[in-house]
Amino acid sequence: MKDAVFNLGRTPLVVEALRTGDLALLGQVMEDRLHQASRLKLIPGGRVAWVAALQAGAAAVAISGSGPSLIAFVGLATDAARVARAMADAFGGMGVVARPLGLSVSAAGAGVVA
Repeated sequence: MKDAVFNLGRTPLVVEALRTGDLALLGQVMEDRLHQASRLKLIPGGRVAWVAALQAGAAAVAISGSGPSLIAFVGLATDAARVARAMADAFGGMGVVARPLGLSVSAAGAGVVA
């Protein structure tokens, strides 16, 4: 129950960090007590890639969806390609082939492509 309350208490802070672009806040509130630690153990090289992303300048890292993908958030002043390479190299060092994708944010929101 304590862990669920901890996670739920961070939800509005994650939304606010994304809404305002406050990556320092995002980095502080991405900690999770319910699933990331156990799921990260199931991603070969995941912990090493996570640390590599932070060391390369990522503001925050998380498991993307249910995994095995990781997502790293970077600011405009950070070389996103450098972070992606660091993560891919870390995975590679653990024998895992990774395909880094550099994605940008859309102000338009979700849409349907016909």
